[in-house]
This record gives sequence, structure tokens and C-alpha cells, in this order.
Amino acid sequence: MPTLAQLSACRVGMEACAGAHYWARQLQALGHQVTLIPPQHVEHFNWVVDRFILQGRTPTREILATLALNF
Repeated sequence: MPTLAQLSACRVGMEACAGAHYWARQLQALGHQVTLIPPQHVEHFNWVVDRFILQGRTPTREILATLALNF
């Protein structure tokens, strides 16, 4: 948590699990924008990001934001 407290406000995507709502509230208190992703969609989200990395490309903020907003 100390590392996240030192970052400027950013968007954080997390899998919605038992403790996710607690951590989401903690991160929101630090000024971060939290998106909880349903567990059934996390595998697809990770798959897309991995494909970008394997192709030698960096997923842009816009692509990651689009993926997160679709859930």
C-alpha cells in the first residue's frame, strides 16, 4: 500500500473477489479510480494484454481503458 500511496492518481483494474471491495475503497481514498472486473472476464483481459506483449507492442492506455470499460 505504501507504493500505491506514492503514485499520482491513476486508474486501477482489479478482479472482483472477496476482498476487492475493501481494497477498492482503500485505493479510492488515495485518489485512484478503481474498476472492478468480473472474474469471468479477467482471463480475456489478461489474454489481450499478453498478446500485445508477445507481439512486441505496448498496450496503450486507450486500449486498456476500453477493455476495462467494457466490463
